[in-house]
Amino acid sequence: MAEQATFGRRSAQGQPAPRPARDAEQLSPQAEAFLAAMGDGQGDEVAAFSQWRRAQQPRRLLLIAVGAAFVAPGLLCFVFQAPWWVSIGLSVAGVGVNGWLRSERQRQAREIAAWTPPS
Repeated sequence: MAEQATFGRRSAQGQPAPRPARDAEQLSPQAEAFLAAMGDGQGDEVAAFSQWRRAQQPRRLLLIAVGAAFVAPGLLCFVFQAPWWVSIGLSVAGVGVNGWLRSERQRQAREIAAWTPPS
């Protein structure tokens, strides 16, 4: 039977495409050290980091909810036909909340970068 053309995809028979050979010369010393560390029981640190991130979940959900609520105060005022003074107040609050959200996201990024596994 003639071979079907697969155009670089997996073959029709379910056989995976052959993986390219990985030469040790292609990896940088940092990459080799990382691969060695992955095999030396670094999985405990990964599990600890995952647990720490799960503990941060409620705060992240709060940030998402507040960000969604204040993403378009003008749209909210339009939908609910609010008076002009309410629209201005929501716009000012939106600017303030945006500043707070930005600082919280930066704080989260600093905490993630500074995270160390528990001793």
